[in-house]
Parts: sequence; structure tokens; C-alpha cells
Amino acid sequence: MGRKYNVSDSVILESANTTLENLDEDITTFSDFDPDLNEDKMNELEDTIEAAFDIGTNESVKAEMKTYTQTVNEAMKNCQDLVSNIRYFSSKAFGKNPAVYAQFGLKEYSKIRNKQDKLIVWFTRLDKVVSKYREQLLSSGAKEETLDNVKPFGETLMKANAEQEQFIQSQPVQTSERDKIFNQLHDIMLAFSDAAEFVFKDDSARRSLYALPRNSSSSPSGAENDRENLV
Repeated sequence: MGRKYNVSDSVILESANTTLENLDEDITTFSDFDPDLNEDKMNELEDTIEAAFDIGTNESVKAEMKTYTQTVNEAMKNCQDLVSNIRYFSSKAFGKNPAVYAQFGLKEYSKIRNKQDKLIVWFTRLDKVVSKYREQLLSSGAKEETLDNVKPFGETLMKANAEQEQFIQSQPVQTSERDKIFNQLHDIMLAFSDAAEFVFKDDSARRSLYALPRNSSSSPSGAENDRENLV
């Protein structure tokens, strides 16, 4: 379901609130002209506004997605900093023992360090290797805190990644419901806007209060809801 308007969700929601406020004064005038534009229609507008606030605007969804992305990026940065430290001390401890050094998987790490799903699996293996050679790493100067952080850092990244993916996967359903609610807002406002052309035909200032918001864009703002734009 596409959007019926070409302004942002926040603009259509603000306009709906303004329409509702104006109807406090004008609803009787509207219902005298068209019985369908009565207090029930006004209450429907109020209920739809509340539903729109509950589900959030497209802009608020993008802002929330940025929060999830930031959390993932911070977790990855912590993992990357930790690996740099382990790289140093594993090389110091086993630089002359290629067979053991290779078990740390640092050559593979350089290829997947920016791929969160692969990095999660890699950290699980790293934790086992670090546990296996813990004493040698400590003897080479590695700090216990660093080695202790391998497992929790990997788990933090896994949790952040799972929450981000869950949010992304929920968006097709949420977007469809959001479109439905905001289109309903548009339709109710349009009914009052069309009637205002007749009800306030001699009062341009009052008539303009019910004009629908517009911009010069030809594409509905709600079109930006795919994974790439979310991320």
C-alpha cells in the first residue's frame, strides 16, 4: 500500500492535529453542510491521530534504526580494538610457532572484521582459542581483563545484531500498517478540506486552515522504507 500524500509523516500528523483543533470551533458548521462531517467523524480523526502517534512516523522509524545501527557499530568497534590487542600478544607469544598462531584465525579476521554476522561466529572460536592458550598469553603480557572480555564482547555484538535484524524484519508489516493509518488521516482531512471549499467559500483565511499540506516532490515520502534506507 503506497502513500496518498507527498509530504513527510510528521507534516501530515501536524496538519491533522491542526485540523482537529480547528474543528472544535467549526464542526457544527461542517455538519450543517454535510451530515457525515459530524462529531463522529471528528472523533475518528482524533482516534486516528492517536494511532499514528502510537505506530510512529517514517522519520521516527529511521531515527530508531540509526540507534540500532549505532549500537552494532559500537559493539564492533569494541571487538576490533580487542582483537588488535590479542593480535599483538598472540604474535609475541607464538610468533615463532606458526601452527599455534594460526589457530587464532587472524588471517581470516582481516577479511571479515566489518561483517557483523561472520564476526560473531569468529569470536566464538576466538574465545575457545584464548581459553586454550590463556596462560601463555598472560605470560607474554596480555591483561586478564582483555582475555576475559572476548566472550562478553562477542555476546554483546550478537545481541546487538539480533535486535537490529529483528527490527529490520518487522518493518514490512509495520510499514503496511503505518501506511494504512496515515492514509486514513489523509482521507479524513481531505473530506474536511473539500467541504471547506464550500463551507468557507467567502472566507479564504478560514478555508486555508483546512488545506492539505503539499510540497513539490512527486514521490511519496513513505517510499523510503527498504532495508538499505533503514540501515
